[in-house]
Amino acid sequence: MVAIIKASATGRVEIPAVLRKQVGIGAGTYVRIVQTNSQLVLEPLDHDPISAARGMFCGLGPGTAGLEQDRRQECELEEADLPEHQKESPQ
Repeated sequence: MVAIIKASATGRVEIPAVLRKQVGIGAGTYVRIVQTNSQLVLEPLDHDPISAARGMFCGLGPGTAGLEQDRRQECELEEADLPEHQKESPQ
């Protein structure tokens, strides 16, 4: 859909209701404005950025279990290098 609108004296523009509904812009919605050359692109943002970010790093790293395993291996290597009198005795 194409709409032609006129900016007010203060630079405000009104996005037609049909377009707002199609892209999910309602009362209180934050909108990101990006300038690309001579164009402005409007992008509605989620209301809660914390909820929107949830899970964004899922599957990108070893996770807690992997880090714990790495640390155990490091400790075992460090203990193997210690002289016998400095090693901890099992309790």
